[in-house]
Amino acid sequence: MARLHIPFTGPVAKNLNRSSCAKLAQMVLETASSDWMSQIVRDLGGKIEVAPMGEHEISLEVFGAGDFRIHTSSSSLRRDNFQTAVALGHYLIHFPKIETDQPGTGMQVPTDVTHPHYPDKQARFEATWFATELTMPEAKLKAVADEVGPDYVAPYFLVPQKYLATRMEKLGLLEQMKVSTAGPAPTP
Repeated sequence: MARLHIPFTGPVAKNLNRSSCAKLAQMVLETASSDWMSQIVRDLGGKIEVAPMGEHEISLEVFGAGDFRIHTSSSSLRRDNFQTAVALGHYLIHFPKIETDQPGTGMQVPTDVTHPHYPDKQARFEATWFATELTMPEAKLKAVADEVGPDYVAPYFLVPQKYLATRMEKLGLLEQMKVSTAGPAPTP
């Protein structure tokens, strides 16, 4: 599809809280299939383009509603899944406002922090909160941790270990793990 030159801008925070971002992710998950991540991208009109690590300077390019590209590396499935979810967060949370306020303007999410379109801290938080709930839904994470134990949840969630550990800590599951591996508390 040939595209005319369009101006781009970066994501602008909507000042959403973590709960609002999680609700949006849950709505997206309700329609997910087994090939869920790439299927969600396709269903929304996007494409995932894979290239060697460091080759892409832009992680997300939005040309219009239902027309976007997520650029990811071939580093690891876990990292790519989370980065794709972050890009989806920017697309679903931030692009609608740009589309309304600046018709005909696309959106870019660069990887270089010095790029003028690099998202501000709040916009990055919003996209990351969305990605966290999309890739590690709270209810599912707690259920899996209850079923197999907090030490064995990693195979169920294809995300980097550091993101999984942070999510589990925020949900209190790491404390649960420390208690369960420490044995019974001493009686006074």
